[in-house]
Amino acid sequence: MSAARFLAVLLAVMLAVSQQAEAGGKYVYEVFILGWGSAGEAINHRGQIAGRGGGHAFLYANGMVTDLGTLPGNTESAALGINRQGQVVGSAFGLNQPTRAFLYSGGLMRDIGSLAGGDTTAMDINDAGHVVGISVLQVTFPFAFLYKDGLMRNLGSLPGSDRSGATAINNRGEIAGTSGVGPSQGPNGNQAHAVVWKNGHIHDLGTLGGLNSIGQDINDLGQVVGYSTFAGGDFPNENYGGFIWANGKMRDIGAPPGGNQALPLAINNLGQVVGGYNRSGEGRTFLYSRQGGMRDLSSLVNPSRGWTIVYASDINDRSQITGVGCDYSGSCVAVRLDPWYLHRKKFSSE
Repeated sequence: MSAARFLAVLLAVMLAVSQQAEAGGKYVYEVFILGWGSAGEAINHRGQIAGRGGGHAFLYANGMVTDLGTLPGNTESAALGINRQGQVVGSAFGLNQPTRAFLYSGGLMRDIGSLAGGDTTAMDINDAGHVVGISVLQVTFPFAFLYKDGLMRNLGSLPGSDRSGATAINNRGEIAGTSGVGPSQGPNGNQAHAVVWKNGHIHDLGTLGGLNSIGQDINDLGQVVGYSTFAGGDFPNENYGGFIWANGKMRDIGAPPGGNQALPLAINNLGQVVGGYNRSGEGRTFLYSRQGGMRDLSSLVNPSRGWTIVYASDINDRSQITGVGCDYSGSCVAVRLDPWYLHRKKFSSE
């Protein structure tokens, strides 16, 4: 069987399972409390989670939460990405301290450097160990970087621009992020577009009709999610919404009933998307899929403890979600949302 055919069959099986989960009963998700940490930021296929809490990055794996500490000379850290091998990336920082990108692997956290000595943050890592993020040049100009084989490379920006940032990398080496449209001091200085770096070239993904768009995540199919202004809109006004970009086209994914201003943060290989949205001035979270449309995420959670999911940062290919949940007492903790079929089978995801 060819690699392409195998991937197609695998995705079909995974999609069928996700549809089973979404149609499985009165609720879709059980809330699993990590027991430590203020926010889950990234989740891999094994259900391991990287996040931040108590001033430090953490890794949840094998039923345990590990404080990853920070880099020498820094006092705080935050984890933002994790791959299948459990390697974690993020940033180390502190008051009046430089922000430095780290890679945690094999029990050790190390500084991966910068483009030119400026503040640097690692945003994501793929299964090959390639890291992307943002590094500041010339005091104020941030640029996207790729860290690969021990070397950090500037990915550049759209022609004429002096700023960019990379937020995600897939297992094909395709990178999603954002680039300025023109020089910071020029007539388009406040404009930015979602972009993809692919095969050494940068591609402008456009907008939903407005001036600006922001790229947030990319899956292994090359589908990108983010948010964009609509025609006549510009940040930070209310005229923006979430998008999926696929096959050369950007599509508005809307918002749950009564809501607007969707801000997608992550997309898995099934095309499921999580993020936040606004409903009557209240920040809420959503789960989007082609078969289920846009739904409020808290409404899909077992209601027995009154959980409200206030932050949904990532979703893996088993439809597990991480972020922050608050229970009926108002206590908010880092959580993992497990689909009901995993919970009922008592399936271990470590």
